Amino acid sequence: MHLSPLSSYRRFSGFLRFSYLVRVTITATFSCAMLNPAIAETSCKTKHHPWVGQLAPELERLAPQVPAQFLLGWIQVESGGKLTSTTSLNERGYFQLMPDESEQLSLDHKRLSTDSEYSIQGGTLLVELYAKAVESLGYSRSDPDFWRMVKFEHAIGSGAVAQLLKDMQLQQVSSRSWATIEQYVKDNQTRLKKLLGHDPVKWTQNVDEVFAQGSLLEKDWHESCPSGQSAKEAAESSAQVLATVDALYEKRLSKRACDPPVSDYPRWTGYPVQRCEYSDVGVSVRTYMLNASPKQLAEWTVTACQHAGAAALNVCANEVAKIILAASSGIFPIAGYIPEPASVVAPDRPGGLCFLFRDGVTTARGHGILGRQWMGRAGPATSLRILLHEQRSSLASHRRHAKNID
Repeated sequence: MHLSPLSSYRRFSGFLRFSYLVRVTITATFSCAMLNPAIAETSCKTKHHPWVGQLAPELERLAPQVPAQFLLGWIQVESGGKLTSTTSLNERGYFQLMPDESEQLSLDHKRLSTDSEYSIQGGTLLVELYAKAVESLGYSRSDPDFWRMVKFEHAIGSGAVAQLLKDMQLQQVSSRSWATIEQYVKDNQTRLKKLLGHDPVKWTQNVDEVFAQGSLLEKDWHESCPSGQSAKEAAESSAQVLATVDALYEKRLSKRACDPPVSDYPRWTGYPVQRCEYSDVGVSVRTYMLNASPKQLAEWTVTACQHAGAAALNVCANEVAKIILAASSGIFPIAGYIPEPASVVAPDRPGGLCFLFRDGVTTARGHGILGRQWMGRAGPATSLRILLHEQRSSLASHRRHAKNID
Protein backbone atom coordinates (compact mmCIF):
# COMPACT_ATOMS: atom_id res chain seq x y z
CA MET A 1 0.00 0.00 0.00
CA HIS A 2 2.92 2.35 -0.50
CA LEU A 3 1.53 5.18 -2.61
CA SER A 4 4.39 7.64 -2.09
CA PRO A 5 5.31 7.63 -5.82
CA LEU A 6 1.94 9.28 -6.43
CA SER A 7 2.30 11.94 -3.75
CA SER A 8 2.94 14.71 -6.27
CA TYR A 9 -0.54 14.16 -7.71
CA ARG A 10 -2.47 14.23 -4.46
CA ARG A 11 -3.65 17.83 -4.85
CA PHE A 12 -5.19 17.18 -8.27
CA SER A 13 -8.95 17.49 -8.55
CA GLY A 14 -10.44 14.04 -8.65
CA PHE A 15 -7.28 12.59 -7.10
CA LEU A 16 -8.93 9.39 -5.95
CA ARG A 17 -9.90 8.23 -9.41
CA PHE A 18 -6.61 9.41 -10.90
CA SER A 19 -4.52 7.52 -8.36
CA TYR A 20 -6.38 4.29 -8.91
CA LEU A 21 -6.21 4.64 -12.68
CA VAL A 22 -2.46 5.18 -12.58
CA ARG A 23 -1.90 2.22 -10.28
CA VAL A 24 -4.24 -0.09 -12.18
CA THR A 25 -2.89 0.91 -15.59
CA ILE A 26 0.69 0.28 -14.50
CA THR A 27 -0.34 -3.08 -13.06
CA ALA A 28 -2.24 -4.02 -16.20
CA THR A 29 0.59 -3.05 -18.49
CA PHE A 30 3.41 -4.81 -16.67
CA SER A 31 1.71 -7.68 -14.86
CA CYS A 32 -0.70 -8.65 -17.60
CA ALA A 33 0.85 -7.69 -20.91
CA MET A 34 4.38 -8.77 -20.01
CA LEU A 35 4.45 -11.27 -17.17
CA ASN A 36 1.35 -13.32 -17.90
CA PRO A 37 1.81 -15.40 -21.06
CA ALA A 38 -1.94 -15.76 -21.43
CA ILE A 39 -2.19 -12.07 -22.27
CA ALA A 40 -0.57 -10.37 -25.24
CA GLU A 41 -0.97 -7.08 -27.01
CA THR A 42 -4.05 -6.71 -29.17
CA SER A 43 -1.85 -6.28 -32.22
CA CYS A 44 -0.52 -9.27 -34.11
CA LYS A 45 1.62 -9.96 -37.17
CA THR A 46 -0.46 -10.19 -40.32
CA LYS A 47 0.96 -12.22 -43.18
CA HIS A 48 1.17 -9.69 -46.00
CA HIS A 49 0.98 -6.23 -44.40
CA PRO A 50 2.42 -6.06 -40.86
CA TRP A 51 0.86 -2.66 -40.15
CA VAL A 52 -2.66 -4.09 -40.43
CA GLY A 53 -2.36 -6.20 -37.29
CA GLN A 54 -1.13 -3.16 -35.41
CA LEU A 55 -3.71 -0.62 -36.58
CA ALA A 56 -6.87 -2.66 -37.13
CA PRO A 57 -7.74 -3.16 -33.42
CA GLU A 58 -7.25 0.56 -32.75
CA LEU A 59 -9.41 1.48 -35.75
CA GLU A 60 -12.19 -0.76 -34.46
CA ARG A 61 -11.91 0.78 -31.00
CA LEU A 62 -12.02 4.39 -32.20
CA ALA A 63 -14.56 3.94 -35.00
CA PRO A 64 -16.63 0.81 -34.22
CA GLN A 65 -19.49 1.91 -36.51
CA VAL A 66 -17.25 2.32 -39.57
CA PRO A 67 -16.44 -0.83 -41.61
CA ALA A 68 -12.86 -1.98 -40.97
CA GLN A 69 -12.61 -2.88 -44.64
CA PHE A 70 -13.22 0.75 -45.57
CA LEU A 71 -10.69 2.21 -43.12
CA LEU A 72 -7.97 -0.33 -43.93
CA GLY A 73 -8.47 0.23 -47.65
CA TRP A 74 -8.31 4.00 -47.21
CA ILE A 75 -4.98 3.73 -45.40
CA GLN A 76 -3.54 1.27 -47.91
CA VAL A 77 -4.40 3.38 -50.94
CA GLU A 78 -3.43 6.70 -49.37
CA SER A 79 -0.24 5.88 -47.45
CA GLY A 80 0.43 2.14 -47.70
CA GLY A 81 0.29 2.04 -43.90
CA LYS A 82 3.38 4.28 -43.61
CA LEU A 83 3.05 6.83 -40.81
CA THR A 84 5.80 9.10 -42.17
CA SER A 85 4.42 9.19 -45.70
CA THR A 86 4.12 12.74 -47.09
CA THR A 87 3.37 14.17 -50.54
CA SER A 88 4.26 17.29 -52.52
CA LEU A 89 0.91 18.71 -51.33
CA ASN A 90 2.02 18.17 -47.71
CA GLU A 91 -0.53 15.41 -47.11
CA ARG A 92 0.40 13.56 -43.94
CA GLY A 93 -0.29 10.51 -41.80
CA TYR A 94 -1.98 7.20 -42.41
CA PHE A 95 -5.03 8.86 -43.98
CA GLN A 96 -3.01 11.56 -45.81
CA LEU A 97 -4.80 14.63 -44.49
CA MET A 98 -4.36 17.91 -46.34
CA PRO A 99 -3.20 20.96 -44.34
CA ASP A 100 -6.61 22.62 -44.72
CA GLU A 101 -8.32 19.47 -43.44
CA SER A 102 -6.10 19.45 -40.36
CA GLU A 103 -6.89 23.10 -39.78
CA GLN A 104 -10.61 22.45 -40.11
CA LEU A 105 -10.35 19.63 -37.56
CA SER A 106 -8.02 21.61 -35.24
CA LEU A 107 -5.25 19.02 -35.62
CA ASP A 108 -1.48 19.40 -35.35
CA HIS A 109 -0.66 18.65 -38.99
CA LYS A 110 3.00 17.70 -38.47
CA ARG A 111 2.14 15.35 -35.61
CA LEU A 112 0.02 13.24 -37.98
CA SER A 113 3.21 11.81 -39.45
CA THR A 114 5.07 11.28 -36.15
CA ASP A 115 2.48 10.00 -33.65
CA SER A 116 0.74 6.76 -34.66
CA GLU A 117 -2.21 6.99 -32.28
CA TYR A 118 -2.75 10.66 -33.07
CA SER A 119 -2.63 9.90 -36.78
CA ILE A 120 -5.35 7.26 -36.39
CA GLN A 121 -7.49 9.62 -34.34
CA GLY A 122 -7.05 12.36 -36.92
CA GLY A 123 -8.00 9.95 -39.70
CA THR A 124 -11.19 8.83 -37.99
CA LEU A 125 -12.14 12.48 -37.47
CA LEU A 126 -11.56 13.07 -41.19
CA VAL A 127 -13.81 10.15 -42.10
CA GLU A 128 -16.52 11.51 -39.80
CA LEU A 129 -16.20 14.94 -41.41
CA TYR A 130 -16.92 13.52 -44.86
CA ALA A 131 -19.60 11.18 -43.50
CA LYS A 132 -21.54 14.21 -42.26
CA ALA A 133 -21.09 15.88 -45.66
CA VAL A 134 -22.62 12.83 -47.37
CA GLU A 135 -25.49 12.78 -44.87
CA SER A 136 -26.21 16.40 -45.83
CA LEU A 137 -26.69 15.15 -49.40
CA GLY A 138 -29.58 12.96 -48.30
CA TYR A 139 -27.80 9.64 -47.68
CA SER A 140 -28.17 7.56 -44.53
CA ARG A 141 -25.47 5.56 -42.80
CA SER A 142 -27.70 2.54 -43.20
CA ASP A 143 -27.54 2.83 -46.99
CA PRO A 144 -25.50 -0.04 -48.52
CA ASP A 145 -23.27 2.34 -50.48
CA PHE A 146 -22.96 5.07 -47.85
CA TRP A 147 -19.24 4.56 -47.17
CA ARG A 148 -18.46 4.44 -50.88
CA MET A 149 -20.09 7.84 -51.18
CA VAL A 150 -17.99 9.07 -48.24
CA LYS A 151 -14.78 8.11 -49.99
CA PHE A 152 -16.06 9.55 -53.27
CA GLU A 153 -16.81 12.88 -51.53
CA HIS A 154 -13.28 12.89 -50.15
CA ALA A 155 -11.58 11.83 -53.38
CA ILE A 156 -13.26 14.04 -55.98
CA GLY A 157 -13.33 17.20 -53.90
CA SER A 158 -15.84 19.29 -52.05
CA GLY A 159 -18.91 20.26 -54.03
CA ALA A 160 -18.29 17.93 -56.98
CA VAL A 161 -20.51 15.13 -55.67
CA ALA A 162 -23.39 17.55 -55.10
CA GLN A 163 -23.00 18.78 -58.69
CA LEU A 164 -22.97 15.23 -60.01
CA LEU A 165 -26.09 14.25 -58.08
CA LYS A 166 -27.88 17.36 -59.33
CA ASP A 167 -26.90 16.50 -62.91
CA MET A 168 -28.24 12.95 -62.48
CA GLN A 169 -31.47 14.33 -61.08
CA LEU A 170 -31.88 16.60 -64.12
CA GLN A 171 -31.36 13.56 -66.34
CA GLN A 172 -33.90 11.65 -64.22
CA VAL A 173 -31.35 9.02 -63.20
CA SER A 174 -31.45 7.61 -59.68
CA SER A 175 -28.35 8.24 -57.57
CA ARG A 176 -29.16 5.78 -54.79
CA SER A 177 -26.98 2.96 -56.16
CA TRP A 178 -23.20 3.06 -56.47
CA ALA A 179 -23.37 0.84 -59.54
CA THR A 180 -25.72 3.33 -61.21
CA ILE A 181 -23.42 6.24 -60.38
CA GLU A 182 -20.41 4.39 -61.81
CA GLN A 183 -22.24 3.61 -65.05
CA TYR A 184 -23.50 7.19 -65.34
CA VAL A 185 -20.03 8.75 -65.06
CA LYS A 186 -18.65 6.29 -67.63
CA ASP A 187 -21.44 7.12 -70.09
CA ASN A 188 -21.00 10.87 -69.57
CA GLN A 189 -17.29 11.07 -68.79
CA THR A 190 -16.30 13.85 -71.19
CA ARG A 191 -19.21 16.15 -70.35
CA LEU A 192 -18.90 15.56 -66.59
CA LYS A 193 -15.17 16.19 -66.66
CA LYS A 194 -15.86 19.71 -67.93
CA LEU A 195 -18.75 20.22 -65.50
CA LEU A 196 -16.96 19.02 -62.38
CA GLY A 197 -13.41 20.03 -63.19
CA HIS A 198 -12.34 16.46 -62.36
CA ASP A 199 -12.43 13.13 -64.15
CA PRO A 200 -15.22 11.32 -62.23
CA VAL A 201 -14.24 7.94 -63.66
CA LYS A 202 -10.77 8.23 -62.13
CA TRP A 203 -12.27 8.83 -58.69
CA THR A 204 -14.95 6.15 -58.85
CA GLN A 205 -12.11 3.75 -59.66
CA ASN A 206 -10.24 5.11 -56.64
CA VAL A 207 -13.23 4.26 -54.44
CA ASP A 208 -13.41 0.74 -55.85
CA GLU A 209 -9.69 0.29 -55.23
CA VAL A 210 -10.12 1.34 -51.59
CA PHE A 211 -12.76 -1.32 -50.99
CA ALA A 212 -10.93 -3.99 -52.97
CA GLN A 213 -7.72 -3.44 -51.01
CA GLY A 214 -9.65 -3.17 -47.76
CA SER A 215 -11.36 -6.50 -48.35
CA LEU A 216 -8.01 -8.25 -48.83
CA LEU A 217 -6.51 -6.59 -45.76
CA GLU A 218 -9.48 -7.38 -43.55
CA LYS A 219 -9.29 -11.03 -44.63
CA ASP A 220 -5.56 -11.10 -43.89
CA TRP A 221 -6.21 -9.62 -40.46
CA HIS A 222 -8.89 -12.10 -39.43
CA GLU A 223 -6.92 -15.08 -40.76
CA SER A 224 -3.73 -13.98 -39.01
CA CYS A 225 -5.44 -12.87 -35.80
CA PRO A 226 -8.24 -15.39 -35.21
CA SER A 227 -8.77 -14.11 -31.68
CA GLY A 228 -9.79 -10.70 -32.97
CA GLN A 229 -13.31 -9.65 -31.91
CA SER A 230 -15.81 -7.43 -33.58
CA ALA A 231 -16.73 -4.23 -31.78
CA LYS A 232 -20.08 -5.73 -30.76
CA GLU A 233 -18.44 -8.89 -29.44
CA ALA A 234 -15.85 -6.83 -27.57
CA ALA A 235 -18.59 -4.71 -25.95
CA GLU A 236 -20.50 -7.80 -24.84
CA SER A 237 -17.30 -9.37 -23.50
CA SER A 238 -16.44 -6.18 -21.60
CA ALA A 239 -19.86 -6.13 -19.94
CA GLN A 240 -19.45 -9.73 -18.81
CA VAL A 241 -15.95 -9.11 -17.45
CA LEU A 242 -17.16 -5.97 -15.68
CA ALA A 243 -19.91 -7.91 -13.94
CA THR A 244 -17.47 -10.63 -12.84
CA VAL A 245 -14.90 -8.18 -11.46
CA ASP A 246 -17.62 -6.12 -9.77
CA ALA A 247 -18.80 -9.27 -7.99
CA LEU A 248 -15.23 -10.02 -6.89
CA TYR A 249 -14.78 -6.57 -5.35
CA GLU A 250 -18.26 -6.66 -3.83
CA LYS A 251 -17.53 -9.94 -2.08
CA ARG A 252 -14.33 -8.61 -0.52
CA LEU A 253 -15.32 -5.01 0.23
CA SER A 254 -19.04 -4.94 1.01
CA LYS A 255 -18.64 -6.10 4.62
CA ARG A 256 -16.40 -3.18 5.60
CA ALA A 257 -17.84 -1.35 8.63
CA CYS A 258 -17.80 2.43 8.15
CA ASP A 259 -19.40 5.46 9.77
CA PRO A 260 -21.71 7.63 7.67
CA PRO A 261 -19.74 9.79 5.22
CA VAL A 262 -18.94 13.44 5.91
CA SER A 263 -18.35 15.99 3.15
CA ASP A 264 -16.37 18.58 5.11
CA TYR A 265 -13.30 16.63 6.16
CA PRO A 266 -10.23 18.94 6.22
CA ARG A 267 -8.64 19.30 2.75
CA TRP A 268 -11.22 16.90 1.29
CA THR A 269 -14.26 19.16 1.19
CA GLY A 270 -16.99 17.77 -1.02
CA TYR A 271 -15.72 14.19 -0.90
CA PRO A 272 -17.56 11.41 1.02
CA VAL A 273 -14.92 10.67 3.66
CA GLN A 274 -15.72 7.83 6.08
CA ARG A 275 -14.12 6.46 9.21
CA CYS A 276 -13.80 2.72 8.60
CA GLU A 277 -12.62 -0.33 10.46
CA TYR A 278 -9.60 -2.15 9.07
CA SER A 279 -7.93 -5.29 10.40
CA ASP A 280 -4.72 -7.09 9.53
CA VAL A 281 -1.97 -9.02 11.35
CA GLY A 282 -4.21 -9.31 14.41
CA VAL A 283 -4.64 -5.56 14.83
CA SER A 284 -7.85 -3.57 14.22
CA VAL A 285 -7.90 0.19 13.59
CA ARG A 286 -10.40 2.86 12.61
CA THR A 287 -9.03 5.12 9.91
CA TYR A 288 -10.45 7.93 7.79
CA MET A 289 -10.80 6.74 4.19
CA LEU A 290 -12.06 7.85 0.81
CA ASN A 291 -12.82 4.49 -0.74
CA ALA A 292 -14.06 3.76 -4.22
CA SER A 293 -17.15 1.60 -4.51
CA PRO A 294 -16.81 -1.96 -5.85
CA LYS A 295 -18.50 -0.78 -9.06
CA GLN A 296 -16.04 2.09 -9.51
CA LEU A 297 -13.06 -0.19 -8.92
CA ALA A 298 -14.43 -2.69 -11.43
CA GLU A 299 -14.94 -0.01 -14.10
CA TRP A 300 -11.43 1.40 -13.63
CA THR A 301 -9.88 -2.08 -13.66
CA VAL A 302 -11.56 -3.11 -16.91
CA THR A 303 -10.79 0.26 -18.54
CA ALA A 304 -7.13 0.02 -17.55
CA CYS A 305 -6.84 -3.48 -19.07
CA GLN A 306 -8.43 -2.24 -22.28
CA HIS A 307 -6.05 0.72 -22.48
CA ALA A 308 -3.09 -1.55 -21.73
CA GLY A 309 -4.02 -3.61 -24.80
CA ALA A 310 -4.79 -6.88 -23.01
CA ALA A 311 -6.10 -9.42 -25.51
CA ALA A 312 -7.58 -11.68 -22.80
CA LEU A 313 -9.61 -9.02 -21.01
CA ASN A 314 -11.10 -11.40 -18.45
CA VAL A 315 -7.70 -12.77 -17.42
CA CYS A 316 -6.17 -9.31 -17.14
CA ALA A 317 -9.06 -7.82 -15.15
CA ASN A 318 -9.16 -10.68 -12.68
CA GLU A 319 -5.39 -10.59 -12.26
CA VAL A 320 -5.37 -6.84 -11.68
CA ALA A 321 -8.26 -7.09 -9.20
CA LYS A 322 -6.36 -9.73 -7.22
CA ILE A 323 -3.23 -7.59 -7.18
CA ILE A 324 -5.16 -4.53 -5.99
CA LEU A 325 -6.87 -6.46 -3.22
CA ALA A 326 -3.56 -8.02 -2.14
CA ALA A 327 -1.60 -4.76 -2.29
CA SER A 328 -4.09 -2.26 -0.86
CA SER A 329 -7.27 -4.19 -0.01
CA GLY A 330 -8.99 -1.70 -2.30
CA ILE A 331 -8.86 1.08 0.30
CA PHE A 332 -7.66 4.69 0.15
CA PRO A 333 -6.71 5.95 3.65
CA ILE A 334 -6.44 9.71 4.02
CA ALA A 335 -5.72 9.98 7.77
CA GLY A 336 -4.71 7.34 10.27
CA TYR A 337 -2.81 4.10 10.66
CA ILE A 338 -2.97 0.93 8.58
CA PRO A 339 -1.43 -2.33 9.88
CA GLU A 340 0.25 -4.59 7.35
CA PRO A 341 2.42 -7.71 7.37
CA ALA A 342 6.10 -6.88 7.79
CA SER A 343 6.74 -8.95 4.67
CA VAL A 344 5.65 -5.94 2.56
CA VAL A 345 9.05 -4.44 3.44
CA ALA A 346 11.15 -7.60 3.63
CA PRO A 347 9.81 -11.01 2.49
CA ASP A 348 11.37 -12.88 5.44
CA ARG A 349 10.48 -10.33 8.11
CA PRO A 350 8.01 -11.68 10.72
CA GLY A 351 5.25 -9.80 12.50
CA GLY A 352 3.60 -6.67 11.26
CA LEU A 353 4.09 -2.96 10.63
CA CYS A 354 1.84 0.03 11.20
CA PHE A 355 1.98 2.79 8.61
CA LEU A 356 0.70 6.32 9.16
CA PHE A 357 -1.18 7.64 6.13
CA ARG A 358 -2.13 11.16 5.16
CA ASP A 359 -3.88 11.94 1.86
CA GLY A 360 -3.29 8.41 0.61
CA VAL A 361 0.46 8.59 1.18
CA THR A 362 2.58 7.10 3.96
CA THR A 363 4.03 9.93 6.04
CA ALA A 364 6.24 7.87 8.37
CA ARG A 365 8.10 4.59 8.22
CA GLY A 366 6.32 1.52 9.54
CA HIS A 367 6.51 0.77 13.24
CA GLY A 368 6.76 -2.82 14.39
CA ILE A 369 3.84 -4.81 15.78
CA LEU A 370 4.61 -7.79 18.03
CA GLY A 371 1.43 -9.72 18.61
CA ARG A 372 -1.04 -7.01 19.67
CA GLN A 373 1.70 -4.73 21.04
CA TRP A 374 2.65 -1.82 18.82
CA MET A 375 6.44 -1.27 18.84
CA GLY A 376 7.66 2.23 17.98
CA ARG A 377 10.93 4.06 18.21
CA ALA A 378 9.87 5.69 21.50
CA GLY A 379 9.16 2.33 23.12
CA PRO A 380 6.02 0.23 23.30
CA ALA A 381 4.16 2.28 25.92
CA THR A 382 4.69 5.74 24.43
CA SER A 383 4.10 4.54 20.87
CA LEU A 384 0.96 2.69 21.88
CA ARG A 385 -0.44 5.87 23.42
CA ILE A 386 0.26 7.72 20.16
CA LEU A 387 -1.52 5.02 18.18
CA LEU A 388 -4.54 4.98 20.50
CA HIS A 389 -4.77 8.76 20.34
CA GLU A 390 -4.82 8.62 16.53
CA GLN A 391 -7.50 5.96 16.55
CA ARG A 392 -9.69 7.64 19.15
CA SER A 393 -9.31 11.21 17.94
CA SER A 394 -12.56 12.67 16.73
CA LEU A 395 -13.33 14.43 13.47
CA ALA A 396 -13.38 17.68 15.43
CA SER A 397 -9.85 16.95 16.64
CA HIS A 398 -8.70 16.36 13.09
CA ARG A 399 -10.27 19.65 12.04
CA ARG A 400 -8.48 21.51 14.85
CA HIS A 401 -5.12 20.17 13.74
CA ALA A 402 -5.75 20.50 9.98
CA LYS A 403 -4.05 23.92 9.90
CA ASN A 404 -0.78 22.20 10.87
CA ILE A 405 -0.90 19.97 7.79
CA ASP A 406 1.00 21.44 4.88
